[in-house]
Amino acid sequence: MLSLAEYSKTSVRRSLLLVILISLVTTPLFAQKQVYRLDKLVADVYETHPFFKSTEIKRELAKLAIFKENSFTDTSYTINPTYSYAKPVQLSPFTPDKTKNLGLNSSLSKTLWKTGGLLGASLGIASSESSFSSSQAQQLGLLSNNYEYSIGINYIHPLLKNKNGVLDKLNGDIKTYQYQQTLIQLADQEQQFVYGLINQFLDWYGHQQELTNLKDRYSISKTLFFDTKKKYKKNIAERVDLIQSEDSLKNLEQLIILQQGKVESKINQLELVSATTINDAIPKLRLSYVPPLPTINSDLFKNVPQIALLHAQKELLVFQKAMIAEKNQPKLDLTVGANLNSGDSTFGESFKFNNPGYSMAVTYSDSIEKTNHKIDNKILEESIQDLELSIDSSVLTLQASLVDIKIQYSSIINVINANESRLVLAKNRVKEEIKRYNHGRGQFSFVVQAQDNVQFIESILLQNKISIYRLYFQFMTTLGLLDKAIENLQNEDII
Repeated sequence: MLSLAEYSKTSVRRSLLLVILISLVTTPLFAQKQVYRLDKLVADVYETHPFFKSTEIKRELAKLAIFKENSFTDTSYTINPTYSYAKPVQLSPFTPDKTKNLGLNSSLSKTLWKTGGLLGASLGIASSESSFSSSQAQQLGLLSNNYEYSIGINYIHPLLKNKNGVLDKLNGDIKTYQYQQTLIQLADQEQQFVYGLINQFLDWYGHQQELTNLKDRYSISKTLFFDTKKKYKKNIAERVDLIQSEDSLKNLEQLIILQQGKVESKINQLELVSATTINDAIPKLRLSYVPPLPTINSDLFKNVPQIALLHAQKELLVFQKAMIAEKNQPKLDLTVGANLNSGDSTFGESFKFNNPGYSMAVTYSDSIEKTNHKIDNKILEESIQDLELSIDSSVLTLQASLVDIKIQYSSIINVINANESRLVLAKNRVKEEIKRYNHGRGQFSFVVQAQDNVQFIESILLQNKISIYRLYFQFMTTLGLLDKAIENLQNEDII
């Protein structure tokens, strides 16, 4: 017959062996589960989510807007056919009884990209038919038919205003600046979307780890419950210990059900976002690794979307200010032209084109007061100065935000070290409480209390380690370096 102390020691050994056996059995099951990586989640979402398809369309639309503004070099043409018929109200011996006129005027023009000049060509065709009834007109030989043709070419070249086509290209250049701003905005929106996705992944990882810890805790509590039940049957344990052990077990069952619901809910959300089945997978994240934060310096601010956007807006204003002087230059255009004319009363003789013509003209115009120039220049100067102040203000705000994150980062690392030390103490306390209870010097409630304290500290430690990654991704997202952060963690085999 075993003594109470000997039975207690034997029972503890059996309990520990059973817990070890359960751990050996369950661990391979988790290891065999499919691992779902954060980088795969991001890649799946990039590939399938409508948001990223929409941003790609927006980029294309912004690019097309540039092409549209550069369409000023398109060749344009006009065609103007005419017909007229007339009978004079008062007749004289020298006026026709009736007149028919047919004509066709057409022109072709194209603005040249390099010079800003306008090149044009024209074609004119005219024919008239008149009939005379008086003998005097017939005796004088007045012409009854006439055919005229003209072919011309002309070129208008800007010598001051719009020289080299600067003003023609102005709208296209502005759209190009705006296109750069659009790229920054869309990249930031995509980054914020991925950042939110990462936080969902971290939520899933936290829920999954909590569920695993609860299942491990349940296995231990179940072993203790059966052990207490045996002790109670042998009158070694009190009924209150059995009730408390069973109550602890039931409470863990409820917590597991609730935690399982959180895990499934998060998986369903991620499946909808990624259009991928991940129900049988577990998230991968190596929490033992603490990713280093980059050193804060002015070079890092270049990639910050908010500041980069302000700089892009400033570049546009500086460009527009430079164009004010161009737009308000005097207009001095040189026009040159040449044409060939031909005509005759007979159709066959009317195509000789033996009458050349040339022309040259200079056009000058300007404003005396130049009020628009002065006011526009002043407005843009003030706008640029205001934007520079906004950049300085944004940099200060960003620096404060980054310093705050770094301080939180360091604090949580220190807290994690304290949590780990505290967890060691809590586990040692569980061992001691079990020993005291088995030797009849402690209460079973103290054992449960100690085990609950271990679970509580493990939960806090898990959340603090996850918070490290939340702060890391927040820090890198703020700097516009989220893609680099993911790449760094991939290289370290963390995700």
